Amino acid sequence: MYNLKLDQLKSLHEIIIGNEVFQHKITMSKGKRGEKRYYHIYNQLSACFVRIRETCHYLSDFHFRKSNICGQAFDFYEFVNCISIILGCVENLFGVFNVQLNDYYKSKKVFFKSNKTKQNDIKFFKFIRSASAVHPSETTNYNKITKLKFEVYPYALWAGHLSMFLLDNIPQDFDIELIGWNSRTNSYNNYYYLYINEFYDFVNELLASIKNLIPIVQKIVEENRERERFKVVKSYNEFDRYSDYLIYLRKRLLRKNKNEEFTDGGLLLAAHIMENDIIGYDFKSYIKQRVCNLVLAMKRDIAEVSYNDIFDDLSIYQLIKDWHKQSDYIAEKFNDYLHRQALYEIKQNEFFECDKAFLDYDDNLKYSDAEWSVHLLLEVWDKLFVNVNIFNAKNFTDIYELTLEEIYLQTLKK
Repeated sequence: MYNLKLDQLKSLHEIIIGNEVFQHKITMSKGKRGEKRYYHIYNQLSACFVRIRETCHYLSDFHFRKSNICGQAFDFYEFVNCISIILGCVENLFGVFNVQLNDYYKSKKVFFKSNKTKQNDIKFFKFIRSASAVHPSETTNYNKITKLKFEVYPYALWAGHLSMFLLDNIPQDFDIELIGWNSRTNSYNNYYYLYINEFYDFVNELLASIKNLIPIVQKIVEENRERERFKVVKSYNEFDRYSDYLIYLRKRLLRKNKNEEFTDGGLLLAAHIMENDIIGYDFKSYIKQRVCNLVLAMKRDIAEVSYNDIFDDLSIYQLIKDWHKQSDYIAEKFNDYLHRQALYEIKQNEFFECDKAFLDYDDNLKYSDAEWSVHLLLEVWDKLFVNVNIFNAKNFTDIYELTLEEIYLQTLKK
């Protein structure tokens, strides 16, 4: 088993998947006819990560079967094609970021014994793949290596065949003998003696070269954070109402996100609560403290802002888990159905008054999602609502906001 070192690939992968900028980043490439082609880079990067990782796992435990009738190194053909997949994917990783692998690959040769040419590792490997596994009957694109316009390679043989006893000056520890014929009359054969360990070393050098991409992608992350950072945010003192300040913050986030369904941190709901007369002073003060933290996050990087930052610590499940067997179910419906209904009403500025009929359960009634969520809450109202009067609520949004206030008063204000 050979140790192929995937540390640099893992580090690069963690940066890519940990930053949404790469999921949305678009690049351009040119097709064979010169046409421009735009695409998101995330899928290509992910495909490269998967192929490199899985192929390395396969090669690290690759078993060569050297016994066959003709002595041809069939497993070696598969071996070099697997390495070619790794090489191609590493080249693509570099290409995505508009740099070339050749500019970063170490100049030192790892094919110290296999490569008797003056070409670098990458060119030599591509020649070996062409001559042994891909184009053995017409190897024409490597004139700088062969010094010939045309060659064919009928044999890539495991060490131990007859020519070892017919030729002089043959190394004794090689693994593969690659034999070439050229188009000259009365010409001699060309022989390349290859060492498997050097091909594994080549893979490790490719993997090590990936470290050169890490500062490049980190720079992209930092530049994106700089673009997404709010260097100047107005103070709440500049607004007549605190709710107007929250709407202003939300609009700033919307302008950066450019999407109607975006992560506003809970600002829309908070703005409504600040204008709701049935919500108490203490809870509104708590919201203001949470907004301060949200603004700091906006100034650092809007990617730190999530869907419900202001209210995330208010867990109805934690409040009722010890005395209600359906606490997880009630919490799920409260956080889903009633939360969604409240946001809908606030956005539409249409508040639907609660029909008291559904508060008493009736098998014959068909409840809406919001009605069913409220019904579940009122099953436990006598234990849940000890600080607020839930029956002051006039609509679904009131019920949701009063429940949040109750959770705050019982769990956080101590």
